[in-house]
Amino acid sequence: MATILFMGALNPLAGGREKNINLDTIATINDLIKFLANDAPELGQTLNRPTTLVVVNKTVCDRGQSISEGDEIAFLPPMSGG
Repeated sequence: MATILFMGALNPLAGGREKNINLDTIATINDLIKFLANDAPELGQTLNRPTTLVVVNKTVCDRGQSISEGDEIAFLPPMSGG
């Protein structure tokens, strides 16, 4: 299983802050986003935005990044403030 974290404004779109998902047929971040979009299309659209950061095991990466069981994958929406 991989741990998927949804930060900030992504929480309500994902139905919670954290999900644990088996990556049986999921090889990349792009695959994971497609999988998540099946149940939550609005979440999928938001995760596909270039302003949404993807972090795998505490390292920022692109959506082509390979992922494996045991990984921690976090999605961070754009932040604003001052």
